[in-house]
Amino acid sequence: MLIQQAHEVEEAINSGDIESIRNDLDFRVLTSIIESNRFDLVEIIYNHFKDTEPMEQLIFNAVVESAGVDITPTAIQCLNFLKSLDKGISYEFDDEDALYHMCQIPGRVELFKLMLDMKADIPWGYVLQVSCNFICRDTIEFLIANIQVSNEELNLAFGYLVNASVTSCYHENSDQTEIISWFINKLNVDVNLTTDSDYAWAYLDCFINAPNAAKHFYVERFNSGIINSEDFWAKFIEAYLEDQKFKQAFAQAFEDLRNSSIDLTELATLFDRLGHDALAKELLN
Repeated sequence: MLIQQAHEVEEAINSGDIESIRNDLDFRVLTSIIESNRFDLVEIIYNHFKDTEPMEQLIFNAVVESAGVDITPTAIQCLNFLKSLDKGISYEFDDEDALYHMCQIPGRVELFKLMLDMKADIPWGYVLQVSCNFICRDTIEFLIANIQVSNEELNLAFGYLVNASVTSCYHENSDQTEIISWFINKLNVDVNLTTDSDYAWAYLDCFINAPNAAKHFYVERFNSGIINSEDFWAKFIEAYLEDQKFKQAFAQAFEDLRNSSIDLTELATLFDRLGHDALAKELLN
């Protein structure tokens, strides 16, 4: 009989046939048990198979997989249990799909703390990128404070932050705005960063996705020439003129741009070249 679910494991144990679990024993069975919040079954299986199966890594894998659905008390218990064994095991996990889902679940930071305590080999840079994409402020702050982040990883994360999939220009996300400021002013991220987006620059991505945060780019090291992208403004103006809601969303961003120390002469000329000199006077003067 194929054993996949927690209740099937319990039936096998209660019938005195725990050995029948062996052929189906992998992290998926353990994931079902953890999702069912049955730490008692985890302990029974561990004690029976620990000398013949890689139980520690299987349990660790199952915790991460289950955390993409829900972070149960059993998930926490499992990691604390593995910590208490103190076997010097180097735990590894590189399934990005599982981590992607885990990053979105409330309570994730407690698991990440335990994993860090266990010195688990996790692609932390990827976790930071996903956390930035979903504006998971607690996770972002924890990772920046506790892991070694290379400049490359930080810049990649910043690209995800300004293009966050959970925000739009119509509704400012205060966490996103504050974290963008933090990345620029405290972590000294590259404000001239190129991205693989349609507009190719983090600043332009930020202006279109989080307009009220664009002002944080206006620091001394910013290359103001990035602003003068004809392709960007041609598309932007079309939307701006046709959508009143869109127009209102950018009122503060243009005020911030006018109040910056950036010379907007070239940008005004660009607007004129596109046939919108009146709009240039309205928005840039």
